[in-house]
Amino acid sequence: MSFTARIIERYRKGYSIYLGTTPITNNLLVPGRITVTVQNNNAIEVDGNYNANNGLLSGLSQLFRLGYFPTDSVLYEIIDTSRIQILVPDEAALPAQQAPTIQNVWERKRLRPAHFELFRPENLEAWEPSLETDVYMVFGSLQQYTGYKYCRATDLATLKNLINYDCSEVTKPDAILVDEATGLYAIAEFKMRSSLYKDNHNPEDVDVLICWIDDETDRNVLPPSVVALKDRARLSARENLEEE
Repeated sequence: MSFTARIIERYRKGYSIYLGTTPITNNLLVPGRITVTVQNNNAIEVDGNYNANNGLLSGLSQLFRLGYFPTDSVLYEIIDTSRIQILVPDEAALPAQQAPTIQNVWERKRLRPAHFELFRPENLEAWEPSLETDVYMVFGSLQQYTGYKYCRATDLATLKNLINYDCSEVTKPDAILVDEATGLYAIAEFKMRSSLYKDNHNPEDVDVLICWIDDETDRNVLPPSVVALKDRARLSARENLEEE
């Protein structure tokens, strides 16, 4: 049995197709990671993300760039609860086997082959951050496990408008969050390790420290709340794997 997915312009810009939520309510698909294959092309297998709230299957940039969605709809079959197959008309002349015409920087500069672990919630058993920016990425995926929600990054102009928050570019905190328990705004700092916090911040300057590993033994140098994401990441990974 085949189903129709819609592809209007705003979905196309987001490399998404609209499956709707009916496959979820009928227990045909489970929200989360969905593997997408293409009829008569065993070489293509793409992992998309099926959103239970808006019915979109996103993360399909490879299929869009290969030309598999030239019209405003596409037929697909549901293989199992985490797998679908795109149906391609026999007469469709799609460039699925063509190599990309533009080299990326890796190829152009002949960089060495290397493996970097893919970041996604269900892969956080193996993935490790390398820089503070990665901690932001993890927090965005794990907010539901932290008790805080992200509002925005801070800058000196924003903090100056708060009148009584005085800081420099070096001592500026990173973000404004909302504390779910109180509903109040929280001044937040992000670090790879909690032991790095005292290098340029005082305990009273920040409400919550978001870090990957909490390795600071002197708790007096830390703000009132410290959220270590590593344990929460492992919990998230196990829960996501159990759902599949």
